[in-house]
Amino acid sequence: MRHHVYILKQSKHRDRPYVIDLQNNLLSDLGTRLVAPLQRLASVNAGEIIDELMPILTIGGEDFVLLTQEAAAYPIKGLGHAVADLTSQASVLTNALDRLVG
Repeated sequence: MRHHVYILKQSKHRDRPYVIDLQNNLLSDLGTRLVAPLQRLASVNAGEIIDELMPILTIGGEDFVLLTQEAAAYPIKGLGHAVADLTSQASVLTNALDRLVG
């Protein structure tokens, strides 16, 4: 579901345990979803964060940076369970995508 955060079934990067689904729900019949990784804020160099492209989001009381510039199609079968619904942050997420491709 769009704007939901998912744990990855096979995460190779300890500081990137989650991805956020950025794809329109009308395209739910596809076998992939457009997702972007979320990296723990503590592991990111603050000088590398571009505010509107890489917003900071809180999940389970921990801050993460949305790496919009690394968005990619990801197989649905590789997504684990949803851990958060960030629909309330829809405008922030859409602005980040617009900054990337707009």
